[in-house]
Amino acid sequence: MSIKREALEQFQFAHTHNVVMNGEMPDFIAVRKPPNAASVYMWVSPTGADEFEVLYVGKAGFGVQRRLNEHRGGFVNSGAGRKNRTLIAEWINGGRNIMVYARVSAAHQVFGIDVSLYSTEEHALWARFLPRWNRANFP
Repeated sequence: MSIKREALEQFQFAHTHNVVMNGEMPDFIAVRKPPNAASVYMWVSPTGADEFEVLYVGKAGFGVQRRLNEHRGGFVNSGAGRKNRTLIAEWINGGRNIMVYARVSAAHQVFGIDVSLYSTEEHALWARFLPRWNRANFP
């Protein structure tokens, strides 16, 4: 499913990285400092001047940079990560671009304690945009 640039701005997402191929390996090149707090992020691909296809959504409990570093390791060390590496390589080698957009997640008070809603936001993004590459099931 797609998302318009206007919606990314409305939902307070910022373009933090471009995804490029470094030989056979995808890499995340920062275009601005990503949030260093519990966040959600999307891998999106431009389909027009102001519209993007949502490829993947994820959560980053300890910040986006740390989570993207974990993806880098997964591209070699995990089955799901190797699948993502293949999908990214095919996409980019097919002449398309991938960008990472991220936002710091909201917090809500539960039992008198402020907790991040990053898991809830990831689920909502998945349900709203049905990203083509997410394989995890949500309750």
